[in-house]
Amino acid sequence: MFEMLPLGAFEPRPGGGMRFHGGKGSSAPAPDPRLVDAQVKSMGIQDDVIQRMMAQSDEMQPIQKEQLQFGLDSAKTAFQQSQDDRAYALERRGQLTGLQDKMISDAKSFDSGARGNELANQAQADVGQQFANSRDQTARSMARMGINPNSGKSLAINGQLGVAEAAAKAGVSSSARESARAEGYALTDRASNALAGYPSMGMGTTGAAAGFGASGVGLANASLAGRTAGYGLAAQVAGQMGTNATGMYGQQANYQTQAQQAQNGLWGSLGTIGGMALSAWAKSDVNAKEDIQPVDGNQALQAIRKIPISKWNYKPGEGDGGEHVGPMAQDVQSQLGDQVAPGGKAIDLISMNGIAMAAIKALDKKVSSIVARRGTKGI
Repeated sequence: MFEMLPLGAFEPRPGGGMRFHGGKGSSAPAPDPRLVDAQVKSMGIQDDVIQRMMAQSDEMQPIQKEQLQFGLDSAKTAFQQSQDDRAYALERRGQLTGLQDKMISDAKSFDSGARGNELANQAQADVGQQFANSRDQTARSMARMGINPNSGKSLAINGQLGVAEAAAKAGVSSSARESARAEGYALTDRASNALAGYPSMGMGTTGAAAGFGASGVGLANASLAGRTAGYGLAAQVAGQMGTNATGMYGQQANYQTQAQQAQNGLWGSLGTIGGMALSAWAKSDVNAKEDIQPVDGNQALQAIRKIPISKWNYKPGEGDGGEHVGPMAQDVQSQLGDQVAPGGKAIDLISMNGIAMAAIKALDKKVSSIVARRGTKGI
C-alpha cells in the first residue's frame, strides 16, 4: 500500500518524474510545488483548527457541568415541591370528605315536590294575611263613610279582593315550586362539583412531578450533546483533512490508472475526468484564469457540514480498485451543484479543494471570534 503522506506522494524522482512509496515508479510529471505547498498549508490550518476546537471544548466542560448541576437541582426542587402540593391536596380531600358526603346525601334526599308544597303553603299564608289586613282596612274605611257592610258596593269590593287573593296565591304557589326545583338542581350541582375538584388536583400535581422528572432527564441529555459537540466538529474537520490528503495522492494515482487504461484500450469516463483534472492543475497560474470571483466561506462551510465522508472501495473494474476515504459525487452535487460534481458522477478535485479551503477559513474566523469574545489569548 502507498503511504498516505502528501509530500511523499508527490516526491520527485532523481532525473525527473515522480516516485510512489512502495517501490513502484510512475512517469507522471511532478506537480506544481505551489500546489503541494498549498495542500500542506491547508492541512496545517485544519490541524490548528482541530486543536482550537478541542481546547475550546475542554474549556467549556466545567461551565457545562455547572449548568447541568444547576438544572438538575432546580428540577429536583420543583419535583419535591410538587410532591408537597400533592400531599396537601390529598390531606384536604380527606378533611372535606365528610362535607362532600353530606352534600351528596342532601342532594339525594331532597324532595322537590314536598319542598315546593312547603314553600307554596308559606307563600299562600303570607298572601292570605296581607289580604286579610286589606279587608280590615277596607271595612273601616267604608264604616267611616257610612256604607252598610251588607250593601252591594261592600260585597262587590270584597268580591274583587277575593279574586285578587286567589290569583296572588296561585302565582306565589307556582313561584314557590319553581324555587324548590331550582334548589334541588343547585344541591346536585354542588355535590358534583365537590366530587370533581379534588381528584383532578391530585392528578395535576402527580403530572407536574412527572414533568419535572422528565425535565431533569432532558437537561442531562442536552448537556451531553453540548459537551460532545466540539469533539464531533473537530472529528469532522479531521475527516476533511484526511480527504484533502488522499485527494493529493489521488491526483497522482489517477494519472497512473489512466495510463494503464490507455495502454489496454479501456479508456473510460473516469480517465477522461482525471486527465481534465491534471490539465487544470497544470494551468493554475492566475494569469491563465479569468472571471475570478470570491467564494462565500460560510456557505461553503454549511455545504461541507451536510456532505457525509465515508471509507470505501471501488467495485471490480472501477477506478484503481483500492480503498479510499472521501465523499460521494451525488452528495457533493446536491450541496455544491454540477460545477463541483458534474452529473453527480465525478468530483472536480480542484473546485472541491477550493471549497474546503474557503470553509476552513470561515471556520477559523468563527473560532477566532469566539476566542476573542472570551478574552483568551491563544489556544
